[in-house]
Amino acid sequence: MSSNTLTVKGIILTSDEYKEKDRLLSILTAEHGILRVCAKGTGSSKSKNSFLSIPYVLCDFTLTDSHGFWYVKDALIIESNSGIMSSLEAMAVASHMAELLEKSVFQSEVSSEAYKLTVYGYYALGINPHKYAVIYSAFNLRLLMMSGFAVEYTHCNHCS
Repeated sequence: MSSNTLTVKGIILTSDEYKEKDRLLSILTAEHGILRVCAKGTGSSKSKNSFLSIPYVLCDFTLTDSHGFWYVKDALIIESNSGIMSSLEAMAVASHMAELLEKSVFQSEVSSEAYKLTVYGYYALGINPHKYAVIYSAFNLRLLMMSGFAVEYTHCNHCS
């Protein structure tokens, strides 16, 4: 049995039920892209790590490898981004951001830049949930630019 340990900063994109009291997390990290991680026992309200059931939380994680799969050994909250939960619109935007990231980042060369964008985006959404439309637009545009899909205005046929 392997006992590799990995310490990373990451932001929880999704937290899905897994077995009875476990959660399967998607964590965006700068160094490793998106990691799928099992958080054992966090589905129970009595767990010391029950906060891992909540998406959009930025944490320091200590992960252990067992049979090629990562498990949360320990975690510490850096930023809860709890303000997101005060607005239905902000929650919808945060969910959309997570979905886009899961479909576009993986373990690519843009993961470091996407991680920074996501940390800033979720933080902005947490402290200004009423500005969800501006944050939504800025995030989408920046992610498109990172992915190479942005419009280049210097090549406009009309303006040339």
